Amino acid sequence: MKRVIFTVFALTFCFIIAFAISGSAGEAAPKTYHIDSIDGNDSANGLSASSAWRSPINLTGITFAPGDRVLFRRGGVYSLEFAPSGSGAQGAPVTVSAYGEGEAPLLTTSGGGAVITLRDVSYWTVENLEITAPNGSGVLLTFSDATVGNVILRNLKVHNISNYVSSDFSAGDRAAIRLQGGSNAPGTHLENISVTDCEIYDCAYGMNISGNRLSSADSPYNSNISVANIYMHDTLHDGIIMQRTDGMLLNNSVFLRCAMSDDHYTCPTWFNRVNNGLMQYCEIAGSANYKDGMSIDFDNETNNTTAQYIYSHDNCRFLWCCMWSSSMYNNTVRYCLSVNDNSTPSGTCHLEGSDYLEYQFKMYNNTVVNCREFIFSHMRDSTIKNNIFVIADARVFFDDSDEARMNVSNNCYYRTLGPSPAWDYYKRDSVFGDPGFVGSDYSDMDSFMLKTNSKLIGAGVKVEEDMGGRDLWGHGLTDSHNIGCYEGKGVRSVADTHKVSYNTTYNGGSGADSYNVYIEKGEKADLSGILAPLGERAFIGWNTDRNAKEGLSSLKVGDEDVTLYAIWEPAPEPVEPTTERNTAPRIPVTYARISYSEIYSIGDVDADGMITAVDARLALLAAAKLTELDKSHSTLADMDRDGIISAIDARRILRLAAKLDSEAGTTSFDLFDIM
Repeated sequence: MKRVIFTVFALTFCFIIAFAISGSAGEAAPKTYHIDSIDGNDSANGLSASSAWRSPINLTGITFAPGDRVLFRRGGVYSLEFAPSGSGAQGAPVTVSAYGEGEAPLLTTSGGGAVITLRDVSYWTVENLEITAPNGSGVLLTFSDATVGNVILRNLKVHNISNYVSSDFSAGDRAAIRLQGGSNAPGTHLENISVTDCEIYDCAYGMNISGNRLSSADSPYNSNISVANIYMHDTLHDGIIMQRTDGMLLNNSVFLRCAMSDDHYTCPTWFNRVNNGLMQYCEIAGSANYKDGMSIDFDNETNNTTAQYIYSHDNCRFLWCCMWSSSMYNNTVRYCLSVNDNSTPSGTCHLEGSDYLEYQFKMYNNTVVNCREFIFSHMRDSTIKNNIFVIADARVFFDDSDEARMNVSNNCYYRTLGPSPAWDYYKRDSVFGDPGFVGSDYSDMDSFMLKTNSKLIGAGVKVEEDMGGRDLWGHGLTDSHNIGCYEGKGVRSVADTHKVSYNTTYNGGSGADSYNVYIEKGEKADLSGILAPLGERAFIGWNTDRNAKEGLSSLKVGDEDVTLYAIWEPAPEPVEPTTERNTAPRIPVTYARISYSEIYSIGDVDADGMITAVDARLALLAAAKLTELDKSHSTLADMDRDGIISAIDARRILRLAAKLDSEAGTTSFDLFDIM
């Protein structure tokens, strides 16, 4: 139903539209720069795929603004050392990515610099690229005069990065990915950085994360850095170095054949001067540097940091904590499996002649098989419980005979020469004999679950209130605990045990981790887990059909592994906006009375919760209906004349409409039926 329209509304609206098109209204719209090494033309303007530049040198001198994008055509090769200026904003990052079809664009440099350097800029996303630098480094994110935050690096393949042994550089100079810097202005650091879904290989160094040397108000540690879903393999030296950060997360990653050269003291992963770190759900295997080569390393001023759910195998050693310039406090290793980490001893080390110690260290519910000596040295107020030690022709060594300094009990010792010294309190409530593993294949992680008749079932103790919630295989914890990293009720055989994978990410994710549980054939999978809603979409349940509309009521495990997908209520069908000019469709929508304040502050014409190009088109269609400008409404929608109908246009249009309405002396107006 049409409403009465005042002539002054139409005339004033046309005047303001013309004024806005002249360029006097608001900020510049985001720009998208296209680089095409195959068919590009450096004489073009670079603002579309059909007018792409050929060379990335055209990016030189641009100060990027929120929402800007730099897109490299897939299948192309681009030689550059890109060091842009300008920052994005919340909800509108500057993005470096790919377009087109085919292999990821290859960005490379033959020089000694980084392919991409982000210095003193924030709100950037770098994604979907392949990067090489035979004599340089990959991506450098660094701070000096400004805090750098809210940067995402994802889906990158970084390889052939200075892949040779040299005394001329270290991880801080050349690595596949470097997140680092130092304060040149008070308070600057890195914060809220995410590196995810990357493959890194054939490099001297994988990743280096570093910052201000000593944490203070003027030079704080980095904060909230997350590294997840990394597949790193074949590095000569360190895999990932995590330093000078408060809130460091390494999650769900694989490190194979890292630290292969013995020219330096290096290892696949290590913490140094980290507070509140967490390393979990990682597989680490095949390191060869006998000087270090450990999977878990708490170094020097690392405090309140946990390593859990780590599968470590065939490395030089499993664990080495080094107090070489300070004492450390409250670090934890739990629910880890170490197999064949046996070139050098594991445990803790201590700088000769110093007084530095490890305080409140906790190591519990780990399974250590076929390693060298395990040395617990220079510890105070520490706890060693619920661990399995299967150590052929070696010993578990404790260097203190003072019970008050170390709480040791409920461990299993098999084929070991220990514990040593043979003090009674090291043996308390412990098992000396076969742990009862369900399998004998050391290459199969599942072999180290426990048989149903194992003496270690229920033989552990509660170590602390929060023990992580699950074991290495995903079994939930109860008040009864086993010895070792397996907390289930026991299995009959590896062949009868199957993996139930709970996938929480395929249908949108909920912030919860995907996880696995191993149960025996014929048993029912647990379908009681409830996840958080996705916006207003409620969690429905679990189903083996990832596209199902409802959850299963029960599931009995058969002869094969099973994947269960989290199911939420379906999302409303989106209206796909077009980015082409002069092709805006007429969309049937009915509008009720909308207040001035709602339009001005929200600008969400179609009430879908987002300000989009659809709102711009609908608003202009309404204006065209009012002013009889149907033939040109889609051109008028492009108020900032950037060639794209965008959310910026929508906001401007609706603010103008609200302004006109307020000038007419009313508090609300109708956008009527558009057919």
